[in-house]
Amino acid sequence: MQRPTVTNMSLKPIVISGVVVRDKEFLCRLGKVLELNWLHGKDHKAKRALIENTLASFACDAVENNDFISLRALLEKVDVNCGNYDGIKPLHTACELGNLDMVKFLLAKGASRELVNRFGKCPLYMAIKNRYFTSMGFEMGCRL
Repeated sequence: MQRPTVTNMSLKPIVISGVVVRDKEFLCRLGKVLELNWLHGKDHKAKRALIENTLASFACDAVENNDFISLRALLEKVDVNCGNYDGIKPLHTACELGNLDMVKFLLAKGASRELVNRFGKCPLYMAIKNRYFTSMGFEMGCRL
C-alpha cells in the first residue's frame, strides 16, 4: 500500500481572488529567519544595507506573485524604486510580466520610469522585449 505524498503547503502561495497571501505557518518561519541573528557583529550601516536589499528582493517577488497586500506592506519599509542585487526594480518585474494592474499601482506609488537595472535596461524595455508594449506603452507615458 502506497502512502500519499505529503507536500509542504507552508511554502506554497494561497491565492484568494487573484491576490497571493501566505498562511500563518509560512509567516512564522519567515519571522524566525528575519530575527536577524545573521546580522550580529555587523555595523549599523551594513545591517541597514542588507535589510534593504533583502526587502527589495521580497518586493520584486511580491510583484511576480501579484501579491498587492505584501507589496503594500513592503513599500512602507523601502522605497518603491528599490532594487535587488541586479538592480531590478519592482516596476521592471511588473513590465516584464505584462502585469498592467501592478504597473499602475507602482506608478501611483511613485515608481520611476527611467531607472535602469544592472544590465542598463529600463522598465519599458522589459515590456517591449516581452511583447507587452501596446498595453504598457500608454501607461508608461509613451506615444505610439
